[in-house]
Amino acid sequence: MAMLRYQRAKPSLPPVRLVLSVRTPHDLPFADEFGSETTVVYTRAAPIGSDRPPGRLDAQTLQDALAPGATAYVCGSTGFADHASDLLVALGQPVGDIRVERYGATS
Repeated sequence: MAMLRYQRAKPSLPPVRLVLSVRTPHDLPFADEFGSETTVVYTRAAPIGSDRPPGRLDAQTLQDALAPGATAYVCGSTGFADHASDLLVALGQPVGDIRVERYGATS
């Protein structure tokens, strides 16, 4: 969200495309701030009238959001980050243009 806000404050910067994956509409933070640059993937329950049924993030969703030459940023749990990164690589995104931040339980 910080990257999107920053780009909106400085429109001379390259556009930002945001793909989010959440379980339900209730789990979507900042919902009132998203616009046409945002794609939301609901994994458990989608809102009525959603264009996409609930399910995991897929290659087509990322393909639709990728811009040639852009850097892809992935942030999420280890499992999600691995899945999203694998999809990006399979789509031809150069590994050097993928930045990943993982989080998870600590021991």
